[in-house]
Amino acid sequence: EIQALKQSVEQEGLALLGIESVAIHDAIKAGTDQRDHYIDNYRQTLRNLGKCGISLVCYSFKPIFGWAKTDLAYENEDGSLSLLFDQAVVENMQPEDMYQLIHSQSKGFRLPGWEEERLQQFQELKAMYAGVTEEDLVENLRYF
Repeated sequence: EIQALKQSVEQEGLALLGIESVAIHDAIKAGTDQRDHYIDNYRQTLRNLGKCGISLVCYSFKPIFGWAKTDLAYENEDGSLSLLFDQAVVENMQPEDMYQLIHSQSKGFRLPGWEEERLQQFQELKAMYAGVTEEDLVENLRYF
């Protein structure tokens, strides 16, 4: 799968040097008993990427919704477009409403972390993080 992606990029005259958003399983971020299993899986993914010549990997360690934006086409003062996150917009928003906001702007693309099945797991994810403090997250990142 990785090699096929790399070849499709190279066929367009580009080079695939890095991968963004190799997802970190919530068991790792929440520090559950299953985290070592998922860390092993992540390591294998890194090895697989390395075998294909990809040595740059970006990731997010944010819980539940690792990638959140409130505007996918925010117009800056110079007329350029960028992504925007505005905490005031989501302050009292339910996850379903946040999903609808993101989905309405995605132009049909499936955005990482915003798949419908992920939303359906929200209550389970919320329970997984119950009692996990900011300090716990930092320690779980160190462990990872």
